[in-house]
Amino acid sequence: MSAAGASPAAQLRALLAKNNLAAVIVPTADAHQSEYVSDADKRRAYLTGFTGSAGTAVVLAEPFTGREGVDESHGPADVTGRLFTDGRYFLQAVAQLDAKEFALMKSGVDGVPKLEEFLLAVLPAGSRVAVDPQITSVAALKALKDAFKGALSVVFLEKNLVDEVWGPSRPAYSDAPLMLVPEAHSGESSASKVQRVRQKMVQNKAALLLASALDEVAWLFNLRGGDIPFNPVFRSYALIAQDSCTLYVDPAKVTDEVGKHLATRCASDRTTRCWLTCACTRSIRAWAAARACGSTPPSAAPPCRRCSPPSPRRCWRRTTPSN
Repeated sequence: MSAAGASPAAQLRALLAKNNLAAVIVPTADAHQSEYVSDADKRRAYLTGFTGSAGTAVVLAEPFTGREGVDESHGPADVTGRLFTDGRYFLQAVAQLDAKEFALMKSGVDGVPKLEEFLLAVLPAGSRVAVDPQITSVAALKALKDAFKGALSVVFLEKNLVDEVWGPSRPAYSDAPLMLVPEAHSGESSASKVQRVRQKMVQNKAALLLASALDEVAWLFNLRGGDIPFNPVFRSYALIAQDSCTLYVDPAKVTDEVGKHLATRCASDRTTRCWLTCACTRSIRAWAAARACGSTPPSAAPPCRRCSPPSPRRCWRRTTPSN
């Protein structure tokens, strides 16, 4: 780690060198691919100082001076950071970026390389490019691999390096309680929505459906939250099967009213088991894999390995009666 007082970008470069990484990509999105994110997920803004709602940062471990085929369109070789954003934010980015740490890449402008093209041009063959798989979309990962074609390798991080630099000063996630949307306002019960989703799953021969977009989960359960400013959503996932429906959320946010709603929702649907656990993608992956192979009953969702300390869990469950 760099000496005290070093910039976040400088500390990040030290971590890249320590982990034998040539570059790291820092997107705007959170683990739900949200356009607007909570303060705890504003990694790109923390790193670059740019607060626009769209943009992707790249930090290199070292300058790329002397690279053949690199020209002024790739920006200054002695500046190791890049911010890729579109024309809505050019003026804002120029005003907010530290020119010694980050150069603006004007996405969509003729002659300006795309992120993948930039990395291919400035990095030696065989270089390792780090991404956090929790916040990288499938489309973004596919674009990287299609462009690199083996010339560069994509490395999945176990721990987000920006979070490591941010340390204890990183804001905490919101603890705002969940709010129930009455059926008179939602227009449809949660049980009805789940059944309609299941019908579509049957039509598409899908055994499981993972809902990761926050607005989708809020709609499905007729719930709202306050985890992101000006967005009535809450950090969560939903996993739907024909015989179960799981809401992954911090149980500490579940009020008595919401708990009764979920219990009633389960009791009204004889084909549904419903329970809560922490909103952790690692837990979801392990649960889904175990359930798919039939080795673990759904109610035995694994404890969270990512949250520190682990969130407590409470359950509302109705098991399907035997025929």
